[in-house]
Amino acid sequence: MILRVISFITVGSLILPVAFANPIQRSGPAPLPWESTPGEALQLSEVLASVEKRMPLTLAAKAQLETAQGREVSARGVFDLRLQSQFGGLSESYNQRTWDAQLTQQFWGTPLEVYAGWRRGQGEFRPYEGKSLTGTEGEYRTGFKLPLLRDFLTDPGRTRKDVAEAGSRAAEGDFRFRTLDLKRIASERYWDWVGSSLQLNAVIRLYRLAEERMKQVERRVHAGSAAKIEEVEAERMITQRLSQLIEAERNYQRAALELSLYLRDENGNSVVPGRPLSEVLPISTPPQAPKDLDVWIKDAQAQRGDLRSLSEQQEGLEREASLASVQRLPRLDVQFEYAADRGVPKAGETEVRGSVGLSFPIQNREARGNFLAQQARLDQLKQNRRFLQDQVAQEVQTTFSALLAAHQKAKAMAKDQELSERLANAERKRFQDGLSSLLIVNLREQAANDSVLKALEARIDYEKLRIRLSVVRGSDL
Repeated sequence: MILRVISFITVGSLILPVAFANPIQRSGPAPLPWESTPGEALQLSEVLASVEKRMPLTLAAKAQLETAQGREVSARGVFDLRLQSQFGGLSESYNQRTWDAQLTQQFWGTPLEVYAGWRRGQGEFRPYEGKSLTGTEGEYRTGFKLPLLRDFLTDPGRTRKDVAEAGSRAAEGDFRFRTLDLKRIASERYWDWVGSSLQLNAVIRLYRLAEERMKQVERRVHAGSAAKIEEVEAERMITQRLSQLIEAERNYQRAALELSLYLRDENGNSVVPGRPLSEVLPISTPPQAPKDLDVWIKDAQAQRGDLRSLSEQQEGLEREASLASVQRLPRLDVQFEYAADRGVPKAGETEVRGSVGLSFPIQNREARGNFLAQQARLDQLKQNRRFLQDQVAQEVQTTFSALLAAHQKAKAMAKDQELSERLANAERKRFQDGLSSLLIVNLREQAANDSVLKALEARIDYEKLRIRLSVVRGSDL
């Protein structure tokens, strides 16, 4: 059972005081929090919008989608109305001129092809070319062609159209998956950046405490109530915490630069993020899972763009396999045509023409080989799709389990932070009253700071897992 408890990380100690100045002279490629231009903190929604609209990888994926859509339009050209025309002449022994034009149309989604044409032949023709002579107004014709075996159920043109349509849908699924995965990575980089900022604030606070402690020890040494060695210990403590501060600054800069790859301006140029959040939000309750995780698994398998892409690719391969199957059949085509002449000397003459054509390669190795190759490709894709379905199911289960564990850990670390800070405050009071040593105070403060850093790390891990679960389930961010 998921505990519906909202736990807060103590944020008062993590807020960066405005008066904080950089304790060391530094220069770097990314501004630190106190060097940023004053303004509202950068929100995750701004980063996600940047990824969706201006991220180069997103735009590249969109271009790939548009390429597939262009191929789909091109493949539909097999059903375009086609115009064919021809003009010929002979001016030596026989003075003759011929004109021929024809419109051809294949009906959408069928093998039936109809045509209508006109031709005119005038002049002197050889005796065996008598059919080329027409009336003065020409010969009008109309007819159709229909394959009865090969190319009846499907043909190369229709298959190309179907495969291109499936490829376009597959590209849409792939584009959605790639965009969502980029958003996931950007979200993780955002929370790494926020976490590094809050950890930097905690280390600065610890450094400031060491500076205050140094002043207290100096006063006690001068008053004779403390040994000189405590002053050395206080100075060592400052040096140690300064080293931690330098490392924390470097971690923040690295996180800011990594985030800048996903944060873009209107021109698509990367932007180093400015002011981060100054506090961690409350730990939200994990999403309520159904009694049976199979519901989430089935939804993920239906919504995931990568699975949808493979499904559409499989449909395209099935169409190609069907084409390869029917190409093994003999070619048996019928054609019917009606023609009528107009004008002298053939006015009123009509003809009805019909033909049946049969062709069949004896070995038929090309068709049989294509069929075997397409079946193998289809089997390969089916196995890949089956593995991806199993992988999606496993990702949903493991990610949700990790999210529940991260939620419990974040609450536990928040409680540990609270207790550690209480101990550190109590030890500092004992030190001020002369009842404790500098070494013990240092250990308590270091332990409290470690608890702060671990609590922040647990909190950030929880946020990243919450985002990952949404992506694994195929939900948009």
